[in-house]
Amino acid sequence: MLMLRNLKSSRPSTFQVIAVLAVTCSAVVAFTKFDNAFTYTHESLRLALGILMWLALFVGLIRPDHGVRSRSVWYGLRWIVGTARVILIYYNIYTRLHAYMVMRGMRLQTLQTLFSIRLGFIGLMYLPQDRRMLYCSRSRIFDDWDRNVQLSKL
Repeated sequence: MLMLRNLKSSRPSTFQVIAVLAVTCSAVVAFTKFDNAFTYTHESLRLALGILMWLALFVGLIRPDHGVRSRSVWYGLRWIVGTARVILIYYNIYTRLHAYMVMRGMRLQTLQTLFSIRLGFIGLMYLPQDRRMLYCSRSRIFDDWDRNVQLSKL
């Protein structure tokens, strides 16, 4: 059963709430100060990112209890929303760099190359951390198995 939990007992981090508020404030400023014709791709992506930030917050607040069948659906939805946010954020940065190059007539290949190197470094650092707990638990299982095998040989 899905339950709407109050903010104190739910699991969204403080940083996620602050991020949603910051995105909301920046969206309000952008809509009041800038032209909102949505002629550029990065303007549409900015709106999609704001919606995804709010969606991630609501998905985090509405969470089924452990052991319920809908928990795996909730986990999959949360994973999809989070992954889509990250991909859209980086894609939006590249499209903004391209729009800046077109408007200013400047070449920013050095900046794009440095950003790509940074993105690759973050990816290479994040992927092992994502599976670290799985590897640690497997190594403990194998260590226990080795100890049991050695004890059985005595």
